[in-house]
Order: sequence, then structure tokens, then C-alpha cells
Amino acid sequence: MNSSVYLSHRRDVSRIMALAVYRVLSSAGVNIFLDPDDFISPAAETQIAARSHFVLLLTPAALANTPADDRLTRELNMAQRTGRRITLLLAHGAELDDTVRLPGVRQTSNASVIAIPSDDIQFGVRKLIERLQESGAAENSEAMRDPAGMRKLSRVQRLTPVTAEQIEAEGLFNLALLQVGEGGAVSLLSEVIRLYPDYAEAYFQRGLIHMRRGNVTAALDDYNAALRLRPLDAVAYNNRGLAHRALGNIVGAIADFDEAIRLNPRFANAYNNRGMSRKTQGDLDGALADYTEAISLKRDFASAYNNRGQAHKAKALETRDNPHFARTLLQAAQDDFDAAIYCQPKHAAAHNNRGSIRFLLRDLDGAIADFSEAIHINPEYANAFFNRGIAYKAKSDPDSALLAVKDFERSAELQPQANTYYHSGQARRLSGDLTGALHDYEEALKLDPTAANALTQRGAARRLTGDLQGALADHEAALNISESAQAYYNRAAARAEAGDVDGAMQDYDSALALNPRYAEAYNRRGVLHFHRATASARALITTWRSSLTPRLAVAYNNRGTVLYTDNDTYGALADYDMAIHLDPNYTLAYVNRGAVRAELGNFAGAIADYNEALRLNPAHASAYYNRGLAYAHQDNFDLAIADYDAALRLNAELYEALLNRGLARAARSTAGDIHAAIDDLSAYLPFSDDERAPEIREIIASLESR
Repeated sequence: MNSSVYLSHRRDVSRIMALAVYRVLSSAGVNIFLDPDDFISPAAETQIAARSHFVLLLTPAALANTPADDRLTRELNMAQRTGRRITLLLAHGAELDDTVRLPGVRQTSNASVIAIPSDDIQFGVRKLIERLQESGAAENSEAMRDPAGMRKLSRVQRLTPVTAEQIEAEGLFNLALLQVGEGGAVSLLSEVIRLYPDYAEAYFQRGLIHMRRGNVTAALDDYNAALRLRPLDAVAYNNRGLAHRALGNIVGAIADFDEAIRLNPRFANAYNNRGMSRKTQGDLDGALADYTEAISLKRDFASAYNNRGQAHKAKALETRDNPHFARTLLQAAQDDFDAAIYCQPKHAAAHNNRGSIRFLLRDLDGAIADFSEAIHINPEYANAFFNRGIAYKAKSDPDSALLAVKDFERSAELQPQANTYYHSGQARRLSGDLTGALHDYEEALKLDPTAANALTQRGAARRLTGDLQGALADHEAALNISESAQAYYNRAAARAEAGDVDGAMQDYDSALALNPRYAEAYNRRGVLHFHRATASARALITTWRSSLTPRLAVAYNNRGTVLYTDNDTYGALADYDMAIHLDPNYTLAYVNRGAVRAELGNFAGAIADYNEALRLNPAHASAYYNRGLAYAHQDNFDLAIADYDAALRLNAELYEALLNRGLARAARSTAGDIHAAIDDLSAYLPFSDDERAPEIREIIASLESR
């Protein structure tokens, strides 16, 4: 017969039936072309355009387009464009019904349709041969003899003839791909493998299901089997790499991704996956290179943008000693998350990750908006609730603290973790709910009895409720778990309040031995030293009186400043009292008296003075700064940080506020605080004097080692 045929088929779901049809048609004298390769080549396109008939072999999985594959659609479109006569060949029980999902098939209304029974292929092919007798499109004999196409045909002719068991196995394989329940699909695929032990695609698909179900070891076994049968399968190498990574074998995973890329240098997913593995190894530069290559190959690759953003963020945190460069990297990370969201607007993880960058860049409202969008997309996103809670808590006001508590509660419902309850306790303390804070610390300790930070903070909360014995017991337990400067510092405060000044001094000494740059410990120890001074020394200090006749408030304020500079603290206090007595609206006198009260350990009095100063002048940066110092002395680091923030907003050159905010964040040690503390201290370094700079660098090094 004179008809020539291009037999189009999906290699993963109909290769066996295609080969069976090819052999029957070929033996009947039909000039038929069958492409054995998994990708469309110029040789295949030449053959489609050269042959009079285009036969499209369709199985149930091919019609459902499961898994998605555009090869059949591309070949069908080319056949339609070149005017080939089209016949649809239905195999393995395929039907043209409402379940058809393969693009282009519904537009072939003029095509002939023939069904091939799996148990009588000869009958179906005879009907096809009858149809091929009808005239088809014009042929191009010279193009049909294209050398590249002939080499493909030569490979097909060398393939082993198929068996009835293999055809039955392929039919079951199609059913397995359409199976709703994965357990049933695994059973069908196992039967497929029993019938045809060399069916590489069955091993591969069963491996995919095992991975989705968390049975990674079984998946690895199946991918190994698939690769033994098909050693040049880039996708199988990629998927085996995913299994290796899930099992913690990062070296094995990278080796598989390397091979996948060697076999297919344009395999964007393999670059993306290798990038994730390199990031796990700490090779951030290698990871960034892989993500960038993946994006160059697939411009709308949302996952690669998201992953590159994560790598930029990690690199920024590694380069905290260079704040300008770190900020540049954080901005690059935000740009990547922007791109991921542009490519995939409902990418919850990208919104969550962009929120984390905005948090680090101090854009709390922007961070909260992103976390909220991630929650809107995925209402069960525990980490987004947790992160939004951290951002609300960082606002350091009671109303935001209550919102933080709600988010931590929801996060704990979805994914109970000790750290979530710990931060919920911190937020409750900020809102003034000590009872709720104690409950949350206890919940944290139920989940993790070794959570030293929860023990320490429960101890601090107990001290505030007057339960000094409970506080001391918690601090003792925390120190038994993990010796830390913070734990010694907190126990010192409890011991001092209980009247054990010697024990408190010992704890401050221990805190400073562990962290020689612990400014708050020095301050507290200094207060204890003052209170241990001799009675006669106190008498000399407190009996000092002014010989100056009271005149103007300004004069008393100015003399108080001179006395304070000369270390005459009580003399300064008396002058500031007189200045305020003479002028109750004298803002600067309140600020100055607050500083003296703070130095004398009267932090409540100092805070009252700063409150009055800010009532008189809400834009007084130094009042915010000094009140922040007083709050820090009371261990109220949330309010301290809020005041330092306000001071810096009013006066960006108040660099001491930058320093003390960094110290307060280091002392608070909540999520993100250590990195933020390092950022603050690093930003302060250029403005420190030569004597202080080495100390600041040592503090930064100490924080980085945590």
C-alpha cells in the first residue's frame, strides 16, 4: 500500500502498545514511523510533515493527561497545521468522553476513531489498515528518507517484540495512574511489575507515590530499580536525588542532581533541587548559582525565586559584620520573593518569607501584611501565625501584644511547640498578664522540660508576682540544664530581692565571667555595690546641702548638671528637685532628675520623671532613650526596645540608643533578636571610639557563637 504513517504516542503510558501496533502495520507493508525518544526532535517534526497519515495512539492516562505532558498536543497541532489525515487510535479501554483532558483532542472532529482491543490487536490494526487505504495528505518521499529519521527507525526495529503480559501490564499501568486512592495505585503498580519486571516507568511511578506517602526508603528502592533499567533517565536521577535528600544523604542527592543535569543541561528542576541541597551543606554561593541558572531556564519558576530569596537571606545573616552589604542582600531576597509572588500570587511560603525579610528590615507593618496574606492563602499555616505573632510582639505595645498572643495560640493549635508557648508567655508579660504568661511557660515546659529559656522566664515572672522561692527554684533548674549569663543574671535579681546580696553578687560575677560584655550585669552589680557602701559614706553623701540661695530654676538645673558631672549625685538630685519645684513644666529638669534617680537605683522614680518629660515634650529623644535604659534595668526589654526605637526615629544620630537597643535585644533573645542585636551593634561600630570598638566586636562575636 502507498500510505505512509506517523504513529504518535506518549512514551510513558503507551510505549508497549505503540510498538505492538508498529510491528503489525510494518509486517503488513505499511510505511510507518515510530519515534523511540522521549523528546521532540527536528527529525520527528520532519517525519510528521512528510507522511500522509497521522495516527494518534490514546490510552486512558494519555486522554486524562496524567501526568501532564504536552508532547502529544504539540505533535497533533503540527499534524493539523500541515494538513495530515488524522486517526485516533484508542487502546487499553480509552474512551472519548467528558473526562478527556488532553488539549487539542476535542478539536479533531473530522478525525477517524478506531478502538483496539488489548486481547486482539490484529483486529484493531486491520480496521486501521482499511482506513489507511483512503487518500491522505501529500507525501514527501525524500523527507521520509531523512537520515536522522532513518536512524530512529533502525533503533525501533532492533527492539524486542512485546508480549501479551507486557500489554496487559501497560493497561494496568494506565489504570494505576487514574486511581484515586494511592494505596490502590501501589497495588496495581505492584501487579504491573509482577507481570513485567523490567517496566521502568512502573517503578518510577510507584516511587513517586511512596515519596508522597512518606515512605522514602521504598521510593529510593523503586528509583534504583528504574535507573537500572533506564540509566539515562534524567528525571529518575532527579527524583532519586530528592529521596536521598529526604534521608539526609546530601552528598548522594547532589551526585544525582549532577547526573540529571549532565543528561539534560536544561533541566531547571534539577538545578533548583541541587541548589537546595547545596544550601543545606552551607554552600550558599553554589546554591545561588543553581537557583539563578534554574530561573534563566524557566523565567516563571516561582519556587526557584523563593529558594534564591532564602539563600540571599542566609547570606545576609552570614555577613552581619558588614551592615551595608547585609542590607543589600536582604533587599535582593525581598526582590526574589516579590518575583515569586508575581509568578505565583498564591504562593503562601513566598509571602511568609517576604514577611521575614520585612521584619529584619524593621518594616513591621509590611511584615504583618505579608504574614496575613500567607495565612489568607493557607489558613493552617502554623509558621505564618508564629511569625506574625513575633512581629506584633516586636511592636512592644499592649494592644499588639494581645494580637501576638492570639497568633501564638493559633500556631500552637496547629503545631504545638515549646518555642511558640515561650513567645506567647513573653507577649502576655508585655500585655501585663503575668498569670497567662506563667501558664504559657508551663505549657512550653510540658513539651520540652529542658527548655532553659522557659524556666528562666517563668522564674522572672514568678519574681514579679512575689513568689521568690518559685523564682529561685526555676533559675536553679535552668542553670542545671544550661549554664548561661542570662540565667545567672535573672537568679541574681531574685536573690537580691530575697535579701541574699552576697549570692546575687556571686551570680552577677558568674554572668560576667560567661559574658564579659554584659552591660546590664555590670549595672546591676554596681547598684549592689552602692547599697553595700558604709553608713558613714552614705551620711557624707546625703548631708551635702546647697549654699546657693534659691533663684532661678535654670540655675539649679545647670548647677545640678555640674554636680552630677563631678559625681556628686545627691547634690545634683537636690538641685533638680529645686528646679522642678520652681518650674513644674521644666522638661530638661525632669530628664536630668530621671538620670540621677536611675543611677541611684530608683528606676520607678526615673521612669516617672521621663513620663512627665514626654508628656511635656513628646518629641524629646533623650527622654525616650533614658526611659529605655530604665526599663532595661527592670528587665522589661520589650518596652526598652520600643523606647530606643522612638529615640532613633526622633534622632537618627543618637548612636548610644543603637548600642543599647542591640544590648537589650541580645538580653531578650527572642526569635530574630540575636540577628537584630548583631545588626544594631554592627551599625554602632563606626561611631564608637577606639577604646570601645574592641569590646563591641567581642560582644558581636559572642552573639554569633550562640
